[in-house]
Amino acid sequence: MLLYKLSDEMSDEKINLADYEMDLDKLFCGIIKNKIVGIAYDKIIDTFNNKELRKAFISLYEKNIQDTEIFCANLVYLSRLLSGCKFKYALLKGAFLTTQLYKKGHRTSNDIDILINKDDITELQELLKNNGFVQGKYDLINNVIIPASRKEIINSRMNYGETIPFIKLISGNMLEVDINFSVDYKPSEDSGIVSELLNHSIKIPVGDAYFYTLDSTEFLIHLCCHLYKEATTYNWVKTQRDLMLYKFSDINVFLRKFASSDFLKS
Repeated sequence: MLLYKLSDEMSDEKINLADYEMDLDKLFCGIIKNKIVGIAYDKIIDTFNNKELRKAFISLYEKNIQDTEIFCANLVYLSRLLSGCKFKYALLKGAFLTTQLYKKGHRTSNDIDILINKDDITELQELLKNNGFVQGKYDLINNVIIPASRKEIINSRMNYGETIPFIKLISGNMLEVDINFSVDYKPSEDSGIVSELLNHSIKIPVGDAYFYTLDSTEFLIHLCCHLYKEATTYNWVKTQRDLMLYKFSDINVFLRKFASSDFLKS
């Protein structure tokens, strides 16, 4: 129950850990595992009596702030790249949530997800490649990008609803772009759903640029469907990433902070 309280972005309640009998190490691990460090920090930092855990918690929160600043800079950079594109697109999840709905440092995003029509994949890929992106995976230890093989690239595009990520290092920091052309994990034979979503996209200002995302109703539907998809996928369940609290927090924050009363009634 305490973890649920610590994941509520919309509650201003301060929680005194002395009021709870618990294993602090276990609680700390639960906060990290559920990616709610930023939200929990403001609620309990003043009641951490364990000096080492307190120091670790502060360090994690400061890292969240730094990562958010990097993410926002990367988002502005990508938004500028996309400003001249002729195809329709929508940035999903974190691009809007992190920059528009959460307090700074309360939500982090590892990548930027972009939804496009399948017919526009090649044009977007060329745009990214021409601006220094490499399709592959990031080696954190050596801070280098390992290019994907042709086999991996083809396999992902044919069997999944997304491509191998496109990655670029900007001032030593990673920017990862995931291209989605389906709302499922498998490439959809009917692209009508994606086209319909993109036809209703809305413009969101960020810095001195802007990006497109899904409109309010479809954004919420996508959040719920995405949570369900990951909660019912074997690999996510196996690695215990299926029901992480930050995913429920996204829906909670979206409904209570962004959605209008008219939207909630509809």
